Amino acid sequence: MGICCHLVSLGKFWKSQGKDALERPRVQGSKPKRSGERGGVGGRKAQLALGVVTRHPLDSLIAPPRFCPECGRPQPVRIVGGQEAEEGQWPWQVSLHFWTGKWTHICGGSLINHEWVLTAAHCVKNPADPWSLKIHLGERHLSIFTQALVKQIIIHPQYEETKVDSSADIALLQLTTPVPYSHTILPICLLNQDVQLPSGARCWVTGWGATVSGVILNPCPISDILQEVEVPLIDRETCDAFYHLGTDIPISQKRIQEDMICAGFPHGQKDSCQGDSGGPLVCNSNGIWMQAGVVSWGEGCAKPNRPGVYANAPYYAKWILTSCSF
Repeated sequence: MGICCHLVSLGKFWKSQGKDALERPRVQGSKPKRSGERGGVGGRKAQLALGVVTRHPLDSLIAPPRFCPECGRPQPVRIVGGQEAEEGQWPWQVSLHFWTGKWTHICGGSLINHEWVLTAAHCVKNPADPWSLKIHLGERHLSIFTQALVKQIIIHPQYEETKVDSSADIALLQLTTPVPYSHTILPICLLNQDVQLPSGARCWVTGWGATVSGVILNPCPISDILQEVEVPLIDRETCDAFYHLGTDIPISQKRIQEDMICAGFPHGQKDSCQGDSGGPLVCNSNGIWMQAGVVSWGEGCAKPNRPGVYANAPYYAKWILTSCSF
């Protein structure tokens, strides 16, 4: 049986004229981390904080491939107003655990089919050692999980490990054994490479990362229960301007590259944080969830004028499909 990576195409986008406000408590997330990264314990930023937001739905979704009808469709209905994710609400979310004398949550990731996980390159710095890594799936509690082992790590060849804000911060993990789907384990849909995600669209980021920003502890404190936050997409030019504020970097030197997207609020307060790296930024269209980004980097967590920066998942759709094809 061939491998299906659940590729979805989008037509035009539009913004809703009405307001669909969802009130959710504040949260902040986790990832492995260099300074500025939203990694796992000691990594890039991924702080989740929740509040009142206005939903801007995406429209004109072309149905998923007929051989992959299950992607992006969690079975439970969202419960509005909660800080913690409900069981089965984000069934593609996985946790990456590394052996550091004991198995420790370092990063997040997303299941894209029965045997492949999408994550950030900075989460897996030693592709030659997949046995130092295992995947937890299917539960919102870190301590309760379905376990899978990794047999292959593929890091994008253009990723530069020495740069905190490197492009191509994306990687694929092949599992040793395909995992069966259930109501708590399902893949996320991927988008075509030519999709342009609209500024202002409301999307969600999830993770077990730090829930308090500005606290420097080793190990980084993380949440045992999966957290979620809704954040709006920010256009690349605006985000790049934000990341030049308060720096001596010339505006001609782009910080936000073509393969990156941003999400968050100008005033901060809602973001991903340490321990959330590699996790998915997902958007909903007509009841189907699609992955827009991979938690990558940022400066601090939920700081004003410093939104979260994500690897642009649609930008790398061709590489993903080529890498995980049979």
